[in-house]
Amino acid sequence: MSETRSGPRWAALCASGMAAWALIACGGGGGGGTDSNTSPPTNTKPAEPGPQLSGRVIDGYVRGATVWLDLNGNQKLDADEPSTISTTDGQYTLPLTPAQQDCLPYTVTYVDVPVGAIDQETGEVKQAYQMAIPPQLQTLAKDQSLHASPLTTVLWEELRNGLSKDPALNSCQALKQDKVLRDRLKNELDDTVKRLVTRHNLSAARIYADFVQSQDSAAHQLAVDIVRGLKAGFALRRQLQQQYADASYVRAEVYRGRGTSPHDRQGVWYRSHSVKVGGLMRTEKHELADDLSTMVRADYLRTVETRPLNNGSGNYTIYRIGYRSSVNTPSFRCNLYEGLDTSDKAGVGYELLTRYTRPQSLDAAAPCLSASSGEMDQVQGWDYYVRYSQDQVDYTTMISISPGSSGSSELQPWQRLADKLNTLDLAWLAPKLSSAGYRFDEAVTLPFDDWAKRAEDYRGLQIISEKFARDPWTRTSTQADGTSRKECSGDQGKTWGSCGG
Repeated sequence: MSETRSGPRWAALCASGMAAWALIACGGGGGGGTDSNTSPPTNTKPAEPGPQLSGRVIDGYVRGATVWLDLNGNQKLDADEPSTISTTDGQYTLPLTPAQQDCLPYTVTYVDVPVGAIDQETGEVKQAYQMAIPPQLQTLAKDQSLHASPLTTVLWEELRNGLSKDPALNSCQALKQDKVLRDRLKNELDDTVKRLVTRHNLSAARIYADFVQSQDSAAHQLAVDIVRGLKAGFALRRQLQQQYADASYVRAEVYRGRGTSPHDRQGVWYRSHSVKVGGLMRTEKHELADDLSTMVRADYLRTVETRPLNNGSGNYTIYRIGYRSSVNTPSFRCNLYEGLDTSDKAGVGYELLTRYTRPQSLDAAAPCLSASSGEMDQVQGWDYYVRYSQDQVDYTTMISISPGSSGSSELQPWQRLADKLNTLDLAWLAPKLSSAGYRFDEAVTLPFDDWAKRAEDYRGLQIISEKFARDPWTRTSTQADGTSRKECSGDQGKTWGSCGG
């Protein structure tokens, strides 16, 4: 695909579509022995339904593009592969044989846009390019259309990196038979779309809509940004995978801030990534220049290092964080935490977190990740965490205790933990917290300065409920279209309404 073709004119499309079936009526003559004044009787019989694929070519609507199925995975249009030419408004209809229809869910649909094709927004195409639609990897609905655009193209460019470079193994039949590869590709596609929906709180249907037809300029511009961000994010992930060949986890994302998050500035590009090597996870977030490659400034840095206690009773984790207290603040604050965690036979997890006060108003975030003299001299407080699952609902409870408050005296020894890993024993933690009132609908019985509880319900559309000791309770519900709605309650869940500003 030409780089210039995926610019501001780009219109996204429905990515979840597939085959539309058409009934073709055929007339049949018959009868004999009639006189010339009598019309011969007709015996019409509808033909069997013929499978066909339909949709639009959208980069602006494109007329004169060749749409074809790559059944053998060689990225070339062969004589035995079905093809057709897009017409007015980029529409195409591609007749298929039953065998080709059977292959459709496991086949890439390519679109060759030649010089001389007509883009109905900008005129004659001066440079040839290609678009693609990933295989859907699932049963296809009969009444859906499949559109091609730069969004589907950039998704497929990255998804095909997971396929073998041997064309014979990328054929319809090979992918149809390779369930492991098929599931991996589908999960990656689903995860990418889900991340976009969550990031922008925009339904998948609207992200993939035909913006040319709907004249949705806001969604059109968002789609342009999504394509740019996906390309840059995929490139960053490949770079990190090469740089950290022994990493067990790599995540990368590039996106444009919408001003809907307190951590993002509207119109500013960000890159966020995490890499885990051994027991160390490093996460970074930076502002980017408009070229999406030059880092302008760091916004957030974090390292999480975990190692088991020598006696096997649990794990020790140290968290180092450097962050801006607000998006418009030039200075950084540092957080330092030490954590100890264990679990019981029922799978309930328990953690004690020791928080330290660190120097503030630094000019850079990087020093926050390095050990410094006296960094653990002043304890800010302790947090107990309990995590458990029940009936497809995940629960987390946090109970905070400050120095000098009730319950803090017994926690005084639990600091500077890195020097005590040979002697620490967490056998006391689970029994103590088991009666602390940690369950979601229980009252907290442990002395506290603050507490919070969270429930993530997966028994349908996801609902996240949060209870706080002193703040309004919140409830965030996923809607049928994938977007979310947040509500607040000031009377401990009796009534729910808007959360205000």
